[in-house]
Amino acid sequence: MQSVLQGRTQELQIHYNYTTYTVTLDVMDLAASKDMSIGTDLMRTLGIGYTGLAVSWTPPVKTGTLDFKPRLAIRLFFLPV
Repeated sequence: MQSVLQGRTQELQIHYNYTTYTVTLDVMDLAASKDMSIGTDLMRTLGIGYTGLAVSWTPPVKTGTLDFKPRLAIRLFFLPV
């Protein structure tokens, strides 16, 4: 289902993370009765990022097993108090 653009706001000031941004936002009816949605274009402007998400829904082209070998050993030393 695709949302239909109903218009745009006038310029608004958004205050986020100690910074003020002046933006114009799209107005539309969103699915699942959501009040708002932040698009990736605005996320980039606000400095919001996401990591660890799949970039493809296609099946993998490589097969095999992971042979995990730790590269760093950490020793913990407890000092007497």
